[in-house]
Amino acid sequence: MLDNSRAKLAKKNVDMIVANNLKVQGAGFGGDTNVVTLITPEDTVELPLQSKEEVAGQLLDTILERMQA
Repeated sequence: MLDNSRAKLAKKNVDMIVANNLKVQGAGFGGDTNVVTLITPEDTVELPLQSKEEVAGQLLDTILERMQA
C-alpha cells in the first residue's frame, strides 16, 4: 500500500496522499473509524485507529502546517 501510494504521489505530482488501510479492522468506508497514512514527499505519518472526524481534523492540521511552512 505504501509503495503504491508513494508512486501515485510522484506520478500525480501532488503535495500529499492519504492512504486508507483497508486491511485493519475498524478501517474503511463502512464504519465510523479509520486508519490512514499521510504521505508527503518528505514524510510518512501513520495515524492510529480513530474516528473519521479525528482523521479529518488531523488532515486539516497537517495541511495548514504545510501551508505555513
